[in-house]
Amino acid sequence: RVERDGGSLFNSQVFVGADGTLLGRRRKLKPTSAERLIWGEGDGSGLRVFDTGETAGRVGGLICGEHNLALARYTMQSQQEQVHVASYPDPRMEGRPFAERVDAAVRHYAAEGQC
Repeated sequence: RVERDGGSLFNSQVFVGADGTLLGRRRKLKPTSAERLIWGEGDGSGLRVFDTGETAGRVGGLICGEHNLALARYTMQSQQEQVHVASYPDPRMEGRPFAERVDAAVRHYAAEGQC
């Protein structure tokens, strides 16, 4: 999702409940490489887990390179996240080496969080 605030655009995640209500949103903390030409930086206030009740449990997420940030991972895991949304660009667009890095990152996240 693209979010606009003032003169900045943000790479954001939106969390929606089963009834369509907005549970929350968060902005990517630090745009990586060429993304810095477009996206603004988030402030970390959205690093929260959202309780969906019995629908899906406690849901949280990180965007792409945030999976390389130990404190971002810890912040989500320390809130007893049960379902993790790992947002990445389509690996088919980025090529095989990227797809392999994505696979390694999500497996590492699951192992570190003991999911």
